[in-house]
Amino acid sequence: MLASPVVPAVEPLNAAAAGVIPGPPIASLPIDDVQAQAAFAAFVTSCPSLVRRNDTSGLTRGADWQPACTAAASTDRRNARTFFAQWFEAAQIGDGKAFATGYYEPEIAGSLERRDGYA
Repeated sequence: MLASPVVPAVEPLNAAAAGVIPGPPIASLPIDDVQAQAAFAAFVTSCPSLVRRNDTSGLTRGADWQPACTAAASTDRRNARTFFAQWFEAAQIGDGKAFATGYYEPEIAGSLERRDGYA
């Protein structure tokens, strides 16, 4: 009797292959104007990096960000909620049960000897 070969589990090639389903409309999210304006300022600051990015996940390319970044450059920050509703859409990746975490690692200039410029 021959044993059946073991078939390895197939991993998705990229995040897009893992399954992306639409999320709620951006305009329906509980974000107030102050939060939207702060997010808008961060987005505008990030645009130069976004358009140069090389994302191996398959979800986005730098060129994908160019239209939104161009529009952001001529959008008044007071219209941040409308901007996000027009240019963004929410997505759920996989089954939506993932847990994401992160950390902040500051880089602080230091000196082993006391001298000007270091506390």
